[in-house]
Amino acid sequence: MSGNNVELLEIYSEGIKAWFPDEELGWVSASVKSKEQTNDSVKIVFQDDSNSEKEYVFDAPLADIVSNKVELPPLRNPPNMEDTDDLTSLSYLNEPSEVQQIKKIPQQHVFVGGSSYITHN
Repeated sequence: MSGNNVELLEIYSEGIKAWFPDEELGWVSASVKSKEQTNDSVKIVFQDDSNSEKEYVFDAPLADIVSNKVELPPLRNPPNMEDTDDLTSLSYLNEPSEVQQIKKIPQQHVFVGGSSYITHN
C-alpha cells in the first residue's frame, strides 16, 4: 500500500476537505489551506469549515506515510455524494463519513447488510 499512500497524498490540495476528531461533535470538517512537501516530510494545514479561527496541522515524515505508520486525515466526500442513503455509493468510505450519513437519517432503522439493522435516534 506504500505507493497508494503517496498517490493519495496528491489528492490533498487546497480546498480539499477532510475529517478531524472532535471530543464534542465526534468529527469536524476542515479544508486544506496549504501543503508543504519535501523529500523527507509533509505538512498540511487545514482550516476548520465551521470556525475560521481554528486550524488542524498534519505534519509527518514522508517515510511514515509511505510505510503506513501514520494515517492521512480521512477525506470528506464531495457535496453531491453526501446526500445518499446508500453508504456504498460514497467516494470515501470511512468512519466519519459513515457517521455523518447516519446522523442525517432521522429516527429510522438503517439497513447495514445481510439481515442487520441499526437504530438511529
